[in-house]
Amino acid sequence: MLRLLKKYHWGRARAVPLNTLAKELATSTRKVRKIKNYLVIEEGQPIGSTADGYFYAESREELSHFVAEYMARSRASYRMIKAYQDMLKPKGQLMLDL
Repeated sequence: MLRLLKKYHWGRARAVPLNTLAKELATSTRKVRKIKNYLVIEEGQPIGSTADGYFYAESREELSHFVAEYMARSRASYRMIKAYQDMLKPKGQLMLDL
């Protein structure tokens, strides 16, 4: 995947759709996502993903875009977690077993 992205899909303008990349690699889209996460987290490779697809980032600006995007996702996930936690809190008067 890394060789393919570095050779043909560098920069956001040359992004390859997830489904197409999965077909080219003869694997599932889920596996492609796992590989992308591994390459970024464990190998430090600047693999980007947008609605347009996956690509090898070619600039600091593209990397900055990913940071902002993941920060926004993180905030949204935190708000969802908080909402679910609030739903678990007792409502009204609390009854104690004595």
